[in-house]
Amino acid sequence: MKHLNLYALFLSLMSVGVANAAQVFSQTPLDGGVSFGATLNDQISDDFVLSSSTSITSIRWWGGEGLPTTPVADTFSIRFFSDTGSGLPKINPFLTLTVINPVRSASGLSAFPGQPIFEYESALPQEVPLLGGETYYLSIHSQSTINWGWGASTPTGDRWIRSSDGDNWVPRLNPSADLAFELSEIPIPPAFVSSASAGDSPQQIMSLSSGNDSWSYDGEVRRDSGKGGYCSKGFCAHGVGDLSHEGSWDYVGSFVDGVIHGNGTYNGDFYKYVGGFDNGKFHGYGIYVGCGGRLEGKFTHGRFPGKAERWYYAC
Repeated sequence: MKHLNLYALFLSLMSVGVANAAQVFSQTPLDGGVSFGATLNDQISDDFVLSSSTSITSIRWWGGEGLPTTPVADTFSIRFFSDTGSGLPKINPFLTLTVINPVRSASGLSAFPGQPIFEYESALPQEVPLLGGETYYLSIHSQSTINWGWGASTPTGDRWIRSSDGDNWVPRLNPSADLAFELSEIPIPPAFVSSASAGDSPQQIMSLSSGNDSWSYDGEVRRDSGKGGYCSKGFCAHGVGDLSHEGSWDYVGSFVDGVIHGNGTYNGDFYKYVGGFDNGKFHGYGIYVGCGGRLEGKFTHGRFPGKAERWYYAC
């Protein structure tokens, strides 16, 4: 297939289970380092940049209690922030998720002066679409205790702190340290690709194209139900795949009965979008970058607050 790596990326949306997650960003924990207070009134964040656009589906992080050393039941707030353009997180997160009782295990590591460091792992309550090459900030804080601290990663690095919601973030350089966390997506099961064959199953893989070669598709299909859309050879794009249109734009993501529907990434001549779609229109949480500027937030059937429907076609 022409775009196998991108195609495999979005086949990940069909999989479940943190154990099969593929890392897209990693800062491993430091043994014998320090941990930094991370509660609602003692907030901390760290920056990260992904090499390519994707949807984050699971997270792993490290930290522990000050006193007592045996953790209480866990509830964490996971927040994602955009950059202000001046190397600081924006005041308000573009997405806040709550994780209750993540998988917690002893890491065998400790933070000075002997505090046990635990590993926490959880699938996220929803997928988080992020653009490659963009600077984002992750903030994790405990909702269960005032004693929890986020473990350090490399002994050199930047992080940002503030006292509470609504405050400006400020750099904290002393002591310098990154924070320990990993972000992951769910990869394609290797056996799935090799088992593809033609038939009625919606989970078979085929190549389709229009009669005049205006578009081509590689991905999952099912029998044409007569509803139209991206269909040929008696089959329609259905499931996850890669669609190229006349060399001017490319979409990798979900389809339903020949129509772009679900989560995906659109790359065009004039703009780029990663997020949700409904019947071919931007819908749900998404990020748009293009001639209309940069927009993050909730789209509703092609509309964004303050913008006319399909305003992005005016580029």
